Amino acid sequence: MRNAKGFTLIELLVVIAIIAILAAVLIPNILNARTRAAQSGAQAYARDVLAALEGMQAADSRIDYTNDNVTLVSGGSLAASVNIDGQTFTPSQFLKPPAPALGITAAGYRGATTPRVVYVDYTLRGTRYCTTLDTDNNQLVTRAGVTACP
Repeated sequence: MRNAKGFTLIELLVVIAIIAILAAVLIPNILNARTRAAQSGAQAYARDVLAALEGMQAADSRIDYTNDNVTLVSGGSLAASVNIDGQTFTPSQFLKPPAPALGITAAGYRGATTPRVVYVDYTLRGTRYCTTLDTDNNQLVTRAGVTACP
């Protein structure tokens, strides 16, 4: 009669195969979830940039940023100051610095272009993304693998 201690080789191979199948299914989904979370964060930051510009306009009603190009984040950090229509503002009064986990390298507003857009330029897992928020239509667009962000 056989000693019933331990597992047979077949039982171990079946368990390993089940674990491999589960890993093959779950790992891509987990990585995609991280990418979608970062994209959502960049989209939220684009809305924050627009709110900061509107806050600057509310602070000094003489300015009209709509035809200017304004860079609020450069090199991953908030700009020390921005000049809009001859008025100098400190972005940190209106906007939080981007979270390092988002990989945001630049963010701002392009009003001298058509359509007028708030942009967020970021890199995630080696791929460069550009999220734009069309201020006229309130439409968010994220593009992957870009070489330049407006």
